[in-house]
Amino acid sequence: MRVFVFGVMVFGLAGIAPAARADDKSEIKKLFTKLSTAFKNKDTNGIFALCTPDFTEKNHGMVIDAKASRAQMEQMFAMAKSIKDCTFTPTKIDVTGSTATAASVGKSSFVIVDSQGMFGAKGLTHNMTDTSTSKCTIVKDKGKWKFKQLEMLTESPVVDGKPLKMGGGPPPKK
Repeated sequence: MRVFVFGVMVFGLAGIAPAARADDKSEIKKLFTKLSTAFKNKDTNGIFALCTPDFTEKNHGMVIDAKASRAQMEQMFAMAKSIKDCTFTPTKIDVTGSTATAASVGKSSFVIVDSQGMFGAKGLTHNMTDTSTSKCTIVKDKGKWKFKQLEMLTESPVVDGKPLKMGGGPPPKK
């Protein structure tokens, strides 16, 4: 679910640095809130407005660029009849200059229409929930914090109360 410019700001007074870091962390927390809102609204443009143009996503060992990530997201949103809940919460934020890393927890709850028959008969609706953890690289771009990279660390999707086994990487060789 995904970005950075490097720079270092030097403060002349030691008392200024902690306040700037607190402001940065506050702004990054707001970035996660905006991301959650955009997901709840199935707003792909809003999501990618929070990312750098060179955003990448790593999931199950595969790295994809912003274009592929957007396509996957649009496909997911097309299946979603409704999004009951979606939150992304940073659990740890480390800021160094204009680059930050954040550990986060994501929780979502969707009602999906199974148009392809992946979970049974085509056209049926299913309740899907997911809890995930991720590592994000965030950079300050033109004065605003933006996601540069998202690495999914864990996912626990559940469809109709049953855990869904997630694959990853290329298909096995036969």
